[in-house]
Amino acid sequence: MGGPHHLILKVMAGLTHAQQLAFAREISEILNNNAADLVAAGFDPALKVVQIQTEAQAAELAEANQQQAQAVAKQATRDAVEAMQTAYKTASASVEIVTGLFGKEHTMVQEIKKVRGEMNRPRREE
Repeated sequence: MGGPHHLILKVMAGLTHAQQLAFAREISEILNNNAADLVAAGFDPALKVVQIQTEAQAAELAEANQQQAQAVAKQATRDAVEAMQTAYKTASASVEIVTGLFGKEHTMVQEIKKVRGEMNRPRREE
């Protein structure tokens, strides 16, 4: 698993996504700018340059899609938290209404207290 390619990949793994993308673009540019020398040495970089550019564009699109998905997920989390808090507040207000109507000693209010007490106890894993 050793060798020079393994070492390059290990170093690249420590770079950010932006740094890796910039590296790919710069290598593409260097290959393109030095095409004549590379062809003279027996390597035509044209296909490799196109491949790198295509892959870099795909990476940029994937990154943009990921950022959009993260934004959607964050909003969905905020919406879920808000909806749960609203439901809880409505239920709590209903408890206050019932307690005000019937008093703390009424069986319905005692049942509500029992539910609240069970909510405060840690649940056992089954």
